[in-house]
Amino acid sequence: MSDLQSTKDYLREHLRARYLRPDAPSVFEQLRSLGSGPNRIEPTQFLFMWRNLGGNAEAEEREYLLGRLTRRPEDIEHFLSMMFRVEFLDDYPNLKLLIDYKELAQLIALHEDKLDKEKVRQFRQRYEAENPPPAIADQDPS
Repeated sequence: MSDLQSTKDYLREHLRARYLRPDAPSVFEQLRSLGSGPNRIEPTQFLFMWRNLGGNAEAEEREYLLGRLTRRPEDIEHFLSMMFRVEFLDDYPNLKLLIDYKELAQLIALHEDKLDKEKVRQFRQRYEAENPPPAIADQDPS
């Protein structure tokens, strides 16, 4: 078990040094450029593996992803594409573990003109169904 823990510690340090910096590479771009096939790692799989390293890894994964999505609308596009890949596979609830959807909704609104309109529509439809706006109470005029 100590070998496993030391490996996790090493990986956390490596990920922190590589990805928690202003000029960090995009895992969406990096992993897409590695090709295709059965052994290909999806960016979301990478992000899930990162958060499971223990310690501060979960918070660091969120920090990285939020930073990427804030700075690069292209990464929002990639993330939405992973969320809505095919009709029969629903990744929307699973990817909630990676980022707060309220923050994601704000980023989508900020960069909407640069994003795929259909993916934005799909996200909003799901998000608004789960987060309906608060009802405005009828005010008594007296």
